[in-house]
Amino acid sequence: MYGSPDQIKQLTGLTTDRLSDDMSDIELDAILNEWITHIGVEINTRLGEVIPIDDSRYKGIEAVALRTIAKLVTYAMQNRTSSIVQVNEFTIKMLDASEVVKSLDQELKPYVKRTINLFHSGEEWENASN
Repeated sequence: MYGSPDQIKQLTGLTTDRLSDDMSDIELDAILNEWITHIGVEINTRLGEVIPIDDSRYKGIEAVALRTIAKLVTYAMQNRTSSIVQVNEFTIKMLDASEVVKSLDQELKPYVKRTINLFHSGEEWENASN
């Protein structure tokens, strides 16, 4: 799990009263933990591995996760004040949460483990040694 509800609250200034008048801290933490899990799965899928806490890349990946979850908080706050379907003069537009993770691949590039597979056929080895 990358990050904690307290880190997200600190980063975003999110409080229970900003999302709902009758939400408890426990309910807010449950929502944030679910979002942390969802973004963590997105990250692990893109990296092709689960990053352990003792990995040197963990803190950087955690920072990417926290920024992404902060975007999700912003999206949720925007949707709280805007309708999900927005009708303009000539268009109808659905608000799209996929924008939240759109830049994730780019942000994770420095943390992708690269493996180099070397394969030589016997003929290539013989030609190289002559």
